[in-house]
Amino acid sequence: MQSSLLILKRELRKKTREKLRQLSDEVVLMESKVVTEQLANWTPFQQARSVACYVSFSKEVNTSEILRLLLESQKQCFLPRIQENDTLAFYQADSLEQVFSWKPNRWGIREPPVTQPELCLERDNLDLVVVPGLAFDTMGHRLGRGKGYYDRFIFKCKQIAKQRGIQPPLFVGVALSASMVEKVPVAEQDQTMDVVFSPISG
Repeated sequence: MQSSLLILKRELRKKTREKLRQLSDEVVLMESKVVTEQLANWTPFQQARSVACYVSFSKEVNTSEILRLLLESQKQCFLPRIQENDTLAFYQADSLEQVFSWKPNRWGIREPPVTQPELCLERDNLDLVVVPGLAFDTMGHRLGRGKGYYDRFIFKCKQIAKQRGIQPPLFVGVALSASMVEKVPVAEQDQTMDVVFSPISG
């Protein structure tokens, strides 16, 4: 990747982290509620039968209510676990109580145990992926935290869907207002969202 692009990304990460740090817990919860309502009222979300989501971390859109909606409506809900080879594997969640009982990883994020049923992209159909990110723009460009976990997973989803001759899942970014920026610098391997929901998008 070009050094100038790396510098732009590093600067945007620093700036966005600072803006997010200034958000109170009350604002995070209030904005998360707005984003959850937008998602819940979106037809593709309502029609989806199988959804990959995430367990929220500090200063991210709180996904507790999204997970509750998924699990109470009997949708298949898959949540990520970071593998030793720096890839994401997704495992099925059965209830919100179960999710809250999972052990946190070294970053304090609750992860499913490998004893849960694992999502197999070569076999299972996935309708929608709810994606976290540090920054997004209105074009659907996303800036992660620099590890590339989701970019690799999204690319794999698209690649396998093409091999299977099926539509790939919809990729949905969810963002707090402080994470929305005018323009995210992107490289060739950076994956674009189909839609981004934020408190300022509706």
